[in-house]
Amino acid sequence: MTEMECAMARALWSCTFVPATGTKRFARDMAEKAEKHIDHLLTQRQRGYLLLSCYRFRKQIKKQPAGPELLGLVYAELLAHPELLEGFTVNKELRLWWQEAFS
Repeated sequence: MTEMECAMARALWSCTFVPATGTKRFARDMAEKAEKHIDHLLTQRQRGYLLLSCYRFRKQIKKQPAGPELLGLVYAELLAHPELLEGFTVNKELRLWWQEAFS
């Protein structure tokens, strides 16, 4: 995992989740790998889900000490690599933000 991916995983893990959700399990697994410094290359799908999850929990991440800077990197990554979100269901707000960014 890159340093940015590790930071995203740690930030996501400190968020509050609905019990027994896939996002919570994914965040826990990614944060564990980041904390133990396990050399784990993320697939394109995992990287996309990590970025999407950071976007979905942006209000909680923004309150963290390094949150605003991290969210800036997340937004830049989403804009630079729109193919990462292919196949994911995105909400109306993200779709509108996306359209404005590329128009």
